[in-house]
Order: sequence, then structure tokens, then C-alpha cells
Amino acid sequence: MATVKIDLVDGHRATLTRRGWENVDRLALVSGVTGSAHERLKAAADALAELEPAIEIGAEHPSLPNLYLERIEPEALATDTAKLRLVYQRPEAGRSIVGETLIETGATLAEVETNVDIDGTVMEVLYVKGGTSYRQGGTVSVARPQRTLVITRTEADDPDAKADGYVGHLNESPWRGHAAKTVRCNAIVGTSRDGGDTYQVRYEFERGSPPHYWKKTIVYRDPETGRPPDDLVEGLGIKHYEQYPLANFGLLGLPAT
Repeated sequence: MATVKIDLVDGHRATLTRRGWENVDRLALVSGVTGSAHERLKAAADALAELEPAIEIGAEHPSLPNLYLERIEPEALATDTAKLRLVYQRPEAGRSIVGETLIETGATLAEVETNVDIDGTVMEVLYVKGGTSYRQGGTVSVARPQRTLVITRTEADDPDAKADGYVGHLNESPWRGHAAKTVRCNAIVGTSRDGGDTYQVRYEFERGSPPHYWKKTIVYRDPETGRPPDDLVEGLGIKHYEQYPLANFGLLGLPAT
């Protein structure tokens, strides 16, 4: 079994500029890896990913904000040992910032479908005919408050390519105090007024409603009554499905708080 020693002092390097830490290296020594040279290097990198928390590409530096693991440089030292240099960098988006950052937070109303009232009671109607009672449930569209976050800043790069990897995605890990899979990126739009030299980039995010946030819920309905039975079992008659892909929002280089 591989053994990992992290944050060796010898050979540690870092770069500090007027914008803060730009590049920071961490060194790890992994022993107990076997196989060919390539297999040992791969096993050493896999050992880092199995740590808690995992050390893998895109992971945030444990103590310095806005630095993320850009690459891992492994080196075989002996028959069962490898040294890995972990290179943390400020995201490209962060290095291209040329103006101030504006943050807007608040809430807006969004339409959601529900089959319960404000107290959580299932909504249903009753019809009696010939001594027989017929119950029927239904859903209605209701406006619920959704937390929103808008960040605007001036950047040197066109955000067009960046939008494809984030818009319509959820945060794959905790971000700005929100749990994973709770925040959706709704828009990344850039406006240039100087022929493409700089862009005013607007990032729009929205937090889903608890407890299921962005999952879609499917409920079994009795075909005779049109309503869910009272004895539905969560996970069988009621299921919640993921609909959105995930992305590492930390790599956008936006303010952490």
C-alpha cells in the first residue's frame, strides 16, 4: 500500500507578486509503488487522489485562496518511491483581470411546480358520485425566491470559450459557502467597447431551492385516482434525478467570498 508524505520543505518554491501568490509548489513523496516506471508514477498520482481531501487537478490549495492545482510533475526516485511536484496557480481568468470586480447578491422569484401547499400538505380535491368518493391531486406553478449572485469584472480575454464549460453547469464542489451541486451558472456574457482589447464580463449564478435543489422529482401516480398513493416509499415511488453536468467554479478565479 502506498504511503504519502506531503509538504516536504526541501525544494519548495513559490512566486509572490503585487497581485498575491501566483505560483506555489508543494512536494510529496510516495513510497510503496510498484511496476514499471510509468506504472509507479501513475500509482503515485492515484495515491494523492485517494487522500482526504483528494489532491487532484483543479483542487484548491489548502491554505492560500484563489490557487488551484494546475499540474502534477512526478519523478521516479527508486524502485518503489516517487516524488511529485504539485504546481498551484492562479486561474487564467484571474491573471487576465484588468479592472475592478463588482459583486451583486440578492434573490429573484422563479416559477416551480409543486403539489403541496405552504404548510406541506398535499393538494387534492374530492368528488362524490353515487356514494363513491373520488380524490384527485394536482400540481400548480408557484413563484419561489431563488438566491442570485452576479459578478462583473473587466478582463483581457474574450469569455466565449469559457461559457461553454460553465453555463448550465452546477458547482462540483463547495463554492462561496454553498454545498456542491446547489449553484447553477446561468450566464457568462462579455461586452467589449474597445474592439476586443478588454471585455466587461458578467457572471450570473443562481442557487436552487432546498432540499433537492436542481434535481427533478418524479412521483408515481395511481392511474385510477390520478394522485400519488399515501404509502409511497422514497427512492422507489418518489425519485430525484440529476439533470445538470458539473464544473469546477473555482477555476473561474472569482472572489472566494
